[in-house]
Amino acid sequence: MLNLSALQRLVGVLCGELLAPQVGQIGWFIQRLIARIRALDEVERNQLIRASRGVQPTIDAILKAAATSRRLDASEVRDLTTVHRRLSTILAHLGSRPGGERLDAEALHVAYSRVDLVEVVGHACACFQPLAADRRITYQVSLPSELIVEVDVGKTELAIGNALFNAFKYAPEGGMVRCVMSVDELLQDVVISVEDSGPGVHPAQLDAIFDRSRVAERSVAIRVGKVRLALGTSRDLIAMQGGILDTVPTSTGHALFEIRLPRWAPRAAPISTVVPALATWMAEVVTLAEAELRAEAELEAKAVAEDGRPVVLVIEGFRALNRALVGCLGPEYATVSAFRGSAAIELALATFERAQQQEEKIQQMNEALETRKLVERARR
Repeated sequence: MLNLSALQRLVGVLCGELLAPQVGQIGWFIQRLIARIRALDEVERNQLIRASRGVQPTIDAILKAAATSRRLDASEVRDLTTVHRRLSTILAHLGSRPGGERLDAEALHVAYSRVDLVEVVGHACACFQPLAADRRITYQVSLPSELIVEVDVGKTELAIGNALFNAFKYAPEGGMVRCVMSVDELLQDVVISVEDSGPGVHPAQLDAIFDRSRVAERSVAIRVGKVRLALGTSRDLIAMQGGILDTVPTSTGHALFEIRLPRWAPRAAPISTVVPALATWMAEVVTLAEAELRAEAELEAKAVAEDGRPVVLVIEGFRALNRALVGCLGPEYATVSAFRGSAAIELALATFERAQQQEEKIQQMNEALETRKLVERARR
């Protein structure tokens, strides 16, 4: 159970003069967390207690280390950072305040296991192999022969599955997807990067794609069990383990998402030696990607229905939103979709020309009808 008194003592130690300034800064961040925790109502506090199981032993271990040596080494600072990120993320999901879909206390709990991460990432990558072959995508997977780590397997699988889904959704047919895993020996981080040859993330969109309350290009949400998974949620799942999920600029302009996780669990954290079963839902995510790609391809190839309904040209580069708009307009309007500016202009001209031709036909039919009426009157 999270002990606020111990957390407050830790702040006092961290802000002491004998520790490095950057460690003291973490202490001030944790002080702000304490203020937020004290402002929680009873329901939220109970959720925090359930979600933060396993944090207190790490806090106690860091306090003991600081009391013994009056300084923290690099691994202790890393564990301290993990505690801060985990508590910050939990607090962001508590209560019913606005800010996007929230994870419940059980989903926020971190359950560490010692596993070979190559098996976990390899399984996820293998599930997308048929989709790569079907779309003629050059699929490159580079993994070490073995990599023993201490992570929450379920949360890590969700983030990796989301990154791969995102890559295959936006890589063009005949394009490229690359997944690489390595170890940053200096920081003792595991680094998993997923790159695709689709459009990169514009700097103006960086905040939007990780915002859980918004739907944005390159961050299409998918439902996995109880979790509505988008990039913002994936970032939180990694942050709870002390890691980071972010975009990385590339010289090619491709999209590259990087997951960084501490290789080892924080000191004194409970670690299971039972290897969890690998995700069975990953194949369903691949099927969902296939269905969405097929629907988007049909949307682009769809001809304008000439059934007398008014024609609406839907210009929206975000394909999921384009499909949603077409679905809303469909019953009353004939729609035609464009995803790029140049294609939109061509379609607009073609649609206008078609409308003119239809108008001319209607006018000719009306003129012919009026002529027949005049002839009939003359005969009478």
